[in-house]
Amino acid sequence: MFTANTITSLGTAAQSAVLIESTIYVYGGEGDNGPISNLYTLDVSLPWETSSPPWYDRTSDAGTFTVPQVKSHAMWPSLDSNFFYIWGGSNEGEDSTKQAQNGFAQYNVVTRNWSLPSAIANMPQQRSDLTVAWNSSGFAHIWGGWSTILSGSRFMNF
Repeated sequence: MFTANTITSLGTAAQSAVLIESTIYVYGGEGDNGPISNLYTLDVSLPWETSSPPWYDRTSDAGTFTVPQVKSHAMWPSLDSNFFYIWGGSNEGEDSTKQAQNGFAQYNVVTRNWSLPSAIANMPQQRSDLTVAWNSSGFAHIWGGWSTILSGSRFMNF
């Protein structure tokens, strides 16, 4: 069994979230000094007071893996609900570097480990403010978004 301390989640903007089974996973966003790589969970199967939900900080699950620091990114669950994926987003800020695999990473919700998924041929450029929809066959469809300073014109819409 894994344990974690209940925390008061720091306020952020432009983060993404996904519900897998009975847990909400909230990742990334805009912190005080730019994009962040924080991961928080909330088990919605247990009762809690709306004034103090029991958020758990899972940021340390990354260990030595370099998790993308992004905001305005896409996030979706795997077909078997064992993983969630993040892709794209903006990492413009104090640590603006091109993300590995354009910010594509996966988190195993069972083992609580991060990794890079297999590389995809012709992976699209990293972009922010995009939308993702997934279907019952396990396909994720990414639509729209804005290129970033690291991928081209800041004003180009896909």
